[in-house]
Amino acid sequence: MKIKVKDSTAFQTTLIVSASAKDMAGLKDKVQQNLAKNVRLTGFRTGKVPLHLALRELDDQEVQTAFLQEFIPQLTAQALKMQAIETYKTPQVSVTKFVPYEDLEVELQADHLGETKLMDYTKLSETPPQVSVTEADVETTLRKLKLDFAIKKPANRNSQLGDRLIIDFEGSNKQNLKIKGASAKDFSLILGDYVLLKDFEDQLLDQSAGQKLEFEVRFPKDYQAPSMANKLINFKVEIKQIDEIELPTDKELLKKIGGNFKSLADLKVDIKNSLNIERNRQARSVFEGHLMAKIVKESQIEIPDDLFQAEVTKLQQELAEDLKRNQTSLESWLLEIGQTQDQHQAELNQMASNRLKGGLALREIAKREKIIVTDNEISEAYKHLGSIAKDEDKQKDLKEDLKARLITQKTLERIWQIATTDQSVSN
Repeated sequence: MKIKVKDSTAFQTTLIVSASAKDMAGLKDKVQQNLAKNVRLTGFRTGKVPLHLALRELDDQEVQTAFLQEFIPQLTAQALKMQAIETYKTPQVSVTKFVPYEDLEVELQADHLGETKLMDYTKLSETPPQVSVTEADVETTLRKLKLDFAIKKPANRNSQLGDRLIIDFEGSNKQNLKIKGASAKDFSLILGDYVLLKDFEDQLLDQSAGQKLEFEVRFPKDYQAPSMANKLINFKVEIKQIDEIELPTDKELLKKIGGNFKSLADLKVDIKNSLNIERNRQARSVFEGHLMAKIVKESQIEIPDDLFQAEVTKLQQELAEDLKRNQTSLESWLLEIGQTQDQHQAELNQMASNRLKGGLALREIAKREKIIVTDNEISEAYKHLGSIAKDEDKQKDLKEDLKARLITQKTLERIWQIATTDQSVSN
C-alpha cells in the first residue's frame, strides 16, 4: 500500500491511496465463493452448485463490484490508521483507477478532529472537598424515615404545624405566565418542615381542606433557581387534604424497617454512613466537574464547525422536549428566566463548546494515561444492567456504551488522583 497526502487542513485531509496485486491477493477468491453460494442452476439446489460451475455463471462486473465493496473499507481503515487520522464521520472515497485485482487507486477525503493541545494536567494541584454529617443531619433523616411509616388520618379541623398537606399549586409572573419549577400537582409536605419557602408555608396555616388560596411570595436574592431569585411570584394554591400525623416510636420504627439494627443507635450509625457516602459522591462529582472545566479553559482544543453545530442542535432538541413536557413555549420560558434569544443562543453555544471540548480532553488524557477497559470489566458491568438486550446488535451497542462510560470513569479517577496528590511529595 502506498499513501500520498494530497491536501490537508485543520479538519480535513485528502489522501491518495494505492493498492497493489499483493495487497488485494486472496480476496477475489473469497468474494467469488460468497457470490457462488447464491447461484441458481437447473438440477442443483441453491448453495449446492459445484464451485467450478457456479463461477462460470458469475458476471465479471458483479464480481468486481462486490470485490471493491469489501476491499475499499478495509483499505480506508488501514490508511487512516497508518496516518493516525481519527475521523468523526464516514470518509468520502472515490475510485480513480482500477485494473482488476492488479492495481487500485482511491482518493480518500477524511473529516477529522482538530488539534488538541492540553494544559499540563499532571501539574494540577487542588484540595479535594471535605464533607461532614452532623447529628442534626442524622435527626432530620431519621424524622423523614419515621414520616414514611407514620399513621396518617384526616384532620377534622384547620391545618396546624406538623400536619401533612396535599396541595396543588401554580406560580406565575407579573405577565401571568406560568413559571417553570414553581408548579406541582398532589404535592405532599409537612407544615413546619419548610421544604418550601417559609413565607409560602405560613400561608397554609389555619386553613381548611378544599380551600383555594391566592397570594404572592418574594423569593430570596440567593435562591438556587436564577429564574426565581428575588422575584415576586403569584401563587394559586388548592389544599386538597389535611392529615394528622402519628409518628411511630423508636421501637416501632426498628420493627417496621427490619434489618439487623439492635437499637436506634445502630440505625443512626447506618444513616450517618449512608449520608456520608452520598455526600462524598456528590462532592466528588462537583469537584471532577471543576477540574475538567479548568483543563478545558487552559487547553487549546479545536472543534470542526459542523460537529459544533450538530451539538448545538442536539441541545436545542433536548430543551424543546423539556419545554414540551412542561407545556410551555420557548418564548415564555425565555421571558420567565429573563433572557433574550441572543443571550440564550450564546449560552447554548457555550454549553455545546464545553461539552465537546470536555469530551475531547477526556479522550486525550485517557490516551496519554493508557486507560484501558478489559472485556471482563465490560461483562461485569453488563451483568448489573437492569435489563439485558436479546438482540445481538443492541447488546454490542450497549457494551460499547458501557466501555465508553468505564473509560470516562477511570480517566476522571486518574485526574482526581493527579490533582489531589501532594506534588512536593511525589517529586
